[in-house]
Amino acid sequence: MTSTSLLATPKTSPTLTMTDLVTIAHADGIRVWWRHLNGRDGQWSARHRSIWLEHDLTAVKARSVLAHELGHAALGHDGPQNEQHELGAWQWAAQLLLSQPAYATAETVVGPHPGAVADELGVSRSVVLAYQRTLEAA
Repeated sequence: MTSTSLLATPKTSPTLTMTDLVTIAHADGIRVWWRHLNGRDGQWSARHRSIWLEHDLTAVKARSVLAHELGHAALGHDGPQNEQHELGAWQWAAQLLLSQPAYATAETVVGPHPGAVADELGVSRSVVLAYQRTLEAA
């Protein structure tokens, strides 16, 4: 990746659409494919500069998983991922998809339960859990 990579520093935007995320991937030379992944939601391959998404994910899950896989790309991960890499990619996705004001508003409306906040924000529970870990660490 070059220093001008769109993946280098995620810009938080709770309004990023799936199309926006695919555009970010393409701008960085990453292809995005949908296919049957035998129980996996997504996969990143640095060698192929490709992200594969499970073909039957919901729109919310697909958007969250694509942001997560872009996180693996941005963080330089490849091959089988350990727990620390997975957490880092989810935190990267949370930084990309959630803003502090949007999160705070959602938590005020529905309370702190990760599933309820995820539904309110249109992201997966994994994104919210990663965001909450970031808040706890601050």
